[in-house]
Amino acid sequence: SKATVSVLNWCRSKPKMVADAKRALVSPAAESGKKLNEEQKAAAVKRLYDDEIRLKMEKHQMLVKKVYREGPAKVISSTQLQESVTRQHDAEMSRREAKRDELKQKYYKTAPPQTMQPEDIENSLQRIYTDAIRHKDDGLRKLDERYSFKRKNQQQLDPGAMKESVDRLTKPKKKEYTDDEINRIYGF
Repeated sequence: SKATVSVLNWCRSKPKMVADAKRALVSPAAESGKKLNEEQKAAAVKRLYDDEIRLKMEKHQMLVKKVYREGPAKVISSTQLQESVTRQHDAEMSRREAKRDELKQKYYKTAPPQTMQPEDIENSLQRIYTDAIRHKDDGLRKLDERYSFKRKNQQQLDPGAMKESVDRLTKPKKKEYTDDEINRIYGF
């Protein structure tokens, strides 16, 4: 049967057990020349297989208990639980709040409100607005002097002289040209 084959395979893997299995299969009836019937073989196989598995499981459980020791569960009463919560949470939170208040007093001191006098307001206005505008105008003037093109001897023309200059520059001196002059101008 299948159980017999698995037991025999197991016995082959363990040489010491092979001799025990052979002795167990041999009964007084077998020594006298009689063979075991199927019932007797099944009983011997079951005894050998089940006993070995049971022994291995007991040994495994013993080793587990030895390595992983477990103590009894610790049960605390409701008063002990409340004391633990008070110690770990309430007392700690009050300690932190006291420390926070101490640090707040040390680093965040509040100054009394101050009011400005009219002369202080005038000085602030002068410093913030007027000086800023003057500084901006000075910067623009310096940029204009540095990057603008201006002649050194620049003279302002009166309206009559300006009209005469415009007429002179816009109107050609000669009004009529010959064909030869036009060809010479344009390079023909």
